[in-house]
Amino acid sequence: MQSRFEQSGWSRVRERGNHVMLTKPGSLVVLTVPLHGELV
Repeated sequence: MQSRFEQSGWSRVRERGNHVMLTKPGSLVVLTVPLHGELV
């Protein structure tokens, strides 16, 4: 199941512990999102 971020063009680049890092082509921003039960 894709997250709302992935549906908006963000891609998972790294997953470590209970957080995932997302990037988007053409953007310098890197999002770090917690993977807690209520957010998955």
